[in-house]
Amino acid sequence: MREALNIIAAVLTGGEYDAENLPWSALRYQHTAAIRAALIERYKPSTANKAFAALRGVLKESWRLGYMTAEDFHRATDVPTIKAQMLPRGRALSSGEIAALMRACSGDISPAGTRDAAMLALLYAAGLRRSEAVALDVSCYDIELELTIRGAKGRKDRLGYACCGSADAHWLIGCGFVAKSPALFLAVKKGGKIAAH
Repeated sequence: MREALNIIAAVLTGGEYDAENLPWSALRYQHTAAIRAALIERYKPSTANKAFAALRGVLKESWRLGYMTAEDFHRATDVPTIKAQMLPRGRALSSGEIAALMRACSGDISPAGTRDAAMLALLYAAGLRRSEAVALDVSCYDIELELTIRGAKGRKDRLGYACCGSADAHWLIGCGFVAKSPALFLAVKKGGKIAAH
């Protein structure tokens, strides 16, 4: 919080003031609008919004302590949050890259290779995140090729489908169910033995 306020103080005063000695209660709408514009130019939206949230907090405390009127506080904080459309990190794999990964796994006839092929197939076919795939239990997999993904992004449950041949992987219909473990994807020891959790 202090670092964010130091950034704002430096932006507003050209480095003359810091968070400790800037008269926060003297800020008005024209100041906060200028701060917002400067933050947009210099920082990513998440960093700029974090700094602006710190500013709103300080202005609210200034109002609570009686250093600024309610009207001045509301006007100064009536600045919209910074929104931006960011491209997701990483990149999509081409169909050739996915095929090469599957070939590498299918060339390995060990239980680890079979497990990895099944996991890659489900990640791709059902659009799973890494954490979702790791959290899958045997009870999440339905013989009708339906996957129940519990606690997905936003703590919401959703359904996925094991299509495009991912349901044919030996792991899903054999190895994963043989081990007496609730986890769908199990660790494989060096000797090729499936480790039950």
